[in-house]
Amino acid sequence: MSGVTHHRGMGEQMDVESLRRLIDDTVVSRYEVFSHADIPALCESLGMPAPPPKMDPRTNQSFSKHERLTASLVACGDEDLPVIARTVLASQPVTAIQTDFFGRLLR
Repeated sequence: MSGVTHHRGMGEQMDVESLRRLIDDTVVSRYEVFSHADIPALCESLGMPAPPPKMDPRTNQSFSKHERLTASLVACGDEDLPVIARTVLASQPVTAIQTDFFGRLLR
């Protein structure tokens, strides 16, 4: 996995693009297990920004669960991703492969 990196100190760098993609794979791609009503609390519990509402009252545009979760993840700052990733690991079902990838990216 390669992508944008950020310095973590002492010459280490973090691949934030891959970390964002992995959070997407473990949370956003599971949108079908969440109800629209669950999504704001899920985002809050993971430390992600509030998602847009199901229906924008100004434009009457409706958003799918996937779109709402994606918008929340896109709004996350790169500097917030390590904390969000650790919270995902502690609170969401992840496969052994995903756990390994998180571990590699968070070193």
